[in-house]
Amino acid sequence: SQTKKLVVQIPQILLILMFKKNPLKNSGSWDLTGTPIFIDGDATGIGAKNWTWAVSQPWCSGNGISVNPYVIENVTINGLNSSNCIEIRDSDNHFVSNSFI
Repeated sequence: SQTKKLVVQIPQILLILMFKKNPLKNSGSWDLTGTPIFIDGDATGIGAKNWTWAVSQPWCSGNGISVNPYVIENVTINGLNSSNCIEIRDSDNHFVSNSFI
């Protein structure tokens, strides 16, 4: 496993942060018009839209821990009157969304 080390020194504080190097899946962006993202952290079985499913999509990366949260990015979603464009249920995982809704 490859890691990158970042050392930040602020007077009287030394932070050492370790980041896993995750190659980009794709540098593109995705238009999910009419297709809101729904993730159920407790979903299981074939077709379950859980975090395992999400990271298999080109717009999601990470592993859900504080130093490597799931990241949903480069997504444009027009929900076409949906109540939610991104809905995440039953999840204790760390995540970040960098998308246009």
